[in-house]
Amino acid sequence: MAVVHRASATFASTTGTTGGTIAVPAGVQAGDDLYVLVCSRDHTSVNALATCTDNDTGGNSWALLGNTSDRKALLFWKKATAATASKTVTIAGAIGSCTGGLSAFSGGADGDPTTNLAFEDNASGNEAHAGFVPANANSMICFGVLNATNDTLSVTTLACTNPGDLEPELWSRLSTGGSDCYAIFTARAQSGGPTATGNFTWAQTNSTTKSVAFAIKPQPSSTGTLVGQESGADGAASAGTMAIDGSVAGAETGSDTAAVTGEAAAAGTAAAQESGADSFAATGTVTTASSTGDLSAAETGADQASASIAVAAAGALAGGEAGADTAVAAGLVAIGGSAATIEAGADVLAAEGAAGIAGGLATADATGDAAEADGAVATMGACAAAETGLDTLSAHGSTVAIGSVGDLAAAETGIDRFAGAGRPVPNRMRRDWMRPPEPRSQFRPAAPRAPHVCVSPRRRSTKPAQPRSQ
Repeated sequence: MAVVHRASATFASTTGTTGGTIAVPAGVQAGDDLYVLVCSRDHTSVNALATCTDNDTGGNSWALLGNTSDRKALLFWKKATAATASKTVTIAGAIGSCTGGLSAFSGGADGDPTTNLAFEDNASGNEAHAGFVPANANSMICFGVLNATNDTLSVTTLACTNPGDLEPELWSRLSTGGSDCYAIFTARAQSGGPTATGNFTWAQTNSTTKSVAFAIKPQPSSTGTLVGQESGADGAASAGTMAIDGSVAGAETGSDTAAVTGEAAAAGTAAAQESGADSFAATGTVTTASSTGDLSAAETGADQASASIAVAAAGALAGGEAGADTAVAAGLVAIGGSAATIEAGADVLAAEGAAGIAGGLATADATGDAAEADGAVATMGACAAAETGLDTLSAHGSTVAIGSVGDLAAAETGIDRFAGAGRPVPNRMRRDWMRPPEPRSQFRPAAPRAPHVCVSPRRRSTKPAQPRSQ
């Protein structure tokens, strides 16, 4: 989604001294980002900062994003709600002479989308502000100049290298109150990139000035399928909350990658009916699938999910495929469904949080699966069921429980192992399996030591495990 200028407004008065008011444009909508740039002519670093408030009861408060060291130039921001339009913004606490304006933008990322903010104090004759490389592609580039002098100086020919010409401005306002001051603000969007803006320049009669530049980060643009029925490789990256809201790959033969530092990389199926390998990485809440969906389904490739927060996969890690899959999480749950289902590949599950797996570790597959956990519970369901492979479960949290339901092995011909450095507890006998794990500075999956051999689903050793070396 592109960032677009919605509307602008300026101080209601042209003679402001200690403050003034601005009417929020009637077209402002919920989610718009509002910026107010203010000039307070006679402020110094020892004076209290000017303030920005409004009568938007129940709405978001204004935040001061930054100011010059002498506090003559200030930038405020807030995210609009459904009731923000047509409200009145009040600037107070200015000194000598005051002016400013407001600009509203749609399409900005969730939260505060402001990046690359920088103020400059410019000596007389210095009509340039250092450029920057925006943090994100398709950013809105914003720039303002403030004259806090005794003369009414107009600014013209605003420009930079990319996006280029910054004229006409979005707003400009002069105050003849006190000893005069002046402010001007402009913005243009980059296409693609991110590309260096080059220095910002303007023309005016020589005088000392203040200037400010920043960028507005856009919302991620994909809300459907990233790719479908193709043979190429695709990549998606986002610093927002969602990289893609549909399938990452569908009926294709290529490899796809999604990375996000927000809350979700994919809210649908990660891979479906393809022969490529897909990977997801996230530092947000969910790596793949919202509450349902598979990491891979009916494909022959290998898939990976990793997360540093709560859930790596909320559905089945693998289903009906011949590839090997891996899930790694430092949060509470690595996978909330089955780790492997009717497949011929080997799956690995590792978790540093309280639960390694909440479903079956392996079901009707022919290979060996492994679960590693630093938390209180390694598995809450059957470790293996109706398979011929070898499964291994190891944990060194404060409490190790082989679920409250389910068996370590069931109806299979393989040998399964359990090892724990905590306090092993037989099935259905303890209620403290969700005790929070001891904090660990770095997750290191450990190989099981002195395993207990499970002779049958109903008979397993209860001999305490040997302590693990660190």
